[in-house]
Amino acid sequence: MTTNQGDFLADPGNPALTRAAMERVGDPGRADRLAWNTFRTLALWEPDRWVPSLLEIGLGSSNPLSAREWDGTSVELWVTGLDLEGAVDVVLDGPEALVLIEAALDSSPADAAIAAGMGAVIEEARKGERPPAFLVVAPEGDDDVGARLERASAGAEFEPLAGAIGWLSWRELGSMALDLAEEADPMRDEQVHRLVSQLQSRFPNLEV
Repeated sequence: MTTNQGDFLADPGNPALTRAAMERVGDPGRADRLAWNTFRTLALWEPDRWVPSLLEIGLGSSNPLSAREWDGTSVELWVTGLDLEGAVDVVLDGPEALVLIEAALDSSPADAAIAAGMGAVIEEARKGERPPAFLVVAPEGDDDVGARLERASAGAEFEPLAGAIGWLSWRELGSMALDLAEEADPMRDEQVHRLVSQLQSRFPNLEV
């Protein structure tokens, strides 16, 4: 029997998959299932294996956070309470830095949503006296996302995010997972390939 890759759900026994979360995951118009599967697949590996690479892709190689300590970082969805329209929040909560990622399916989040996400990660990082970062995950071809991030972060209140605002594509996340799978055991390798199949089903022109 062939499994519908659109039904793939990583880590199905995770307690974060509450009834409310499952309603979001079950909505094909939301990014929740794809974001959950992508980041729970990456989380099969120690975070210091992939978080620095993710930051270098999204923020550039000279960003201020890649060299921080990422061992022990937690990877969580739905914890900010923002519920931004058109996006799902992913938090990388590390011992020395905090990253908020807003993942979107069809385009990057609206300017107001971007500003709200930036404000949330600054406030949360301030509690632990850690530097924050803000990233958007969007489909390739959204050439305006960089300009919109720059526009949304123009206020002085966003200075704590200087050099730590950027974006990356779903393809780049899929490629990162495939790179990790080259050294993986068969179970991890199978999950990565199910993830890539789901990404390609959602984005038919995606090549990884």
